[in-house]
Amino acid sequence: MGLGLAIIVLAFPILESVGIYHVWQAIGAWTFAWLALGVLLGWGLMLHVQKGWALQLMGALQSGVSPWQALTTVGLRFFAGLLFIIPGPVSDAIGLMLLLASFVLPAPALPSRNGFGGMGGNPSSDPGVIDGEWRRVDDPALTHHYTHHREPPDSVK
Repeated sequence: MGLGLAIIVLAFPILESVGIYHVWQAIGAWTFAWLALGVLLGWGLMLHVQKGWALQLMGALQSGVSPWQALTTVGLRFFAGLLFIIPGPVSDAIGLMLLLASFVLPAPALPSRNGFGGMGGNPSSDPGVIDGEWRRVDDPALTHHYTHHREPPDSVK
């Protein structure tokens, strides 16, 4: 496993270099503009995600949705921005796929310990739960059968 990972890590810069060479052959000096645009896009995307992740997480918690969906979306966008900063067509293609996946693929809701789905899930969102308040009202018609001097029958105890 370690050797395979080492080969992938060492082959990635070589793939990026070969990709940049082929892009240079196709579009020439516009390659510099494409690389600079990729860095600016990645930097801007990472700044946007950095500033908004807490608000997205709070919004998910307040709406009763699983926070894992918000965290997955934020993580995919941040990692896409990181890949856009790395120069090369391979990292840009993977970053673009991750960015599109953050808009298309919702994360599955994970069940929580309380059984209501998601962390901090709202039990009132279950259609089988009726949310309301109650108070006890003693019916005087039922209490007049028993006096303070008599014990209630055994069937009531």
